[in-house]
Amino acid sequence: MEAQRLQQGSMVGAIMASRYRLLQRLAVGGMAEIYLARQISASESGFEKDVVIKRLRPELIRDNRIVSMFRDEGQLGAYINHPNTIHIYDVGLDQGIPFIAMEYINGEELSALCRRGLKKGQFLPLRHAVWLVYQAALSLGHVHAATDSRGHALNVVHRDISPTNLMISRDGFVKVIDFGIAQFEGQSHRTDAFVPGKLSYMSPEQARRESLDQRSDIYSLG
Repeated sequence: MEAQRLQQGSMVGAIMASRYRLLQRLAVGGMAEIYLARQISASESGFEKDVVIKRLRPELIRDNRIVSMFRDEGQLGAYINHPNTIHIYDVGLDQGIPFIAMEYINGEELSALCRRGLKKGQFLPLRHAVWLVYQAALSLGHVHAATDSRGHALNVVHRDISPTNLMISRDGFVKVIDFGIAQFEGQSHRTDAFVPGKLSYMSPEQARRESLDQRSDIYSLG
C-alpha cells in the first residue's frame, strides 16, 4: 500500500519520476527521508537497479544551514570510491528539494546485528568483530586520503563513526555510510557551532568542540 501511494503521490516531481520509482520509505531522520527506489533506464534496454534515495525533508528547505550540509554530503560523494564505503550515484533537485541517489545495501546496521545477537545470548565472535572493524578501517583509510579533482587533500573527518553507520551486507561486507555531518576542505558549511555525532563514540576532542583531524574517527572506530 505504501509503495503504491509513493508511486502515485504528488510528492514526486517530473525529474524524480523520469529517473527513479520510489518503492518504500525506509526511515525518517532529523534532516532527511530515506526511500528504497528503482532506477529507471532512459533507453529501452529494460535495465533497472535498486537504489536508495535520501531526500531532504520539505519543511527544512528554508534552513540554509541544513540545505548546505545536505549538498556538501552529495559533493563529498563525488571524491570517494571504495568498496567499503557507500557509493553515491546521483545528486539533484526534485520540485526544488535536493536529493541524493546512493547504493542500496542488502543488509543491516552493525548495531541491529549486535542487538539481535545479544537477545539470543550470542555475542559477536572476536574473529568476526576484527574482520568487520578491519574493513571499516580500510574505508576510513581511503576517505581520509581523499583528494579533490585537482589533487588537493580534502582532510575528511566523518565525525559519526558508530555501529549505526556501519552497514553489514548479507555476505559479510562492511559499508561506512552517512557522511551528512562530515567535515572537509572546501565545504560550504561547517557545523562547529554544535557537537555532531554520538556522544558514546566521539573522541574527547570532538566532545570538547576542539579542532579535529582524522584521528578522531580512528578513536571512534576503536
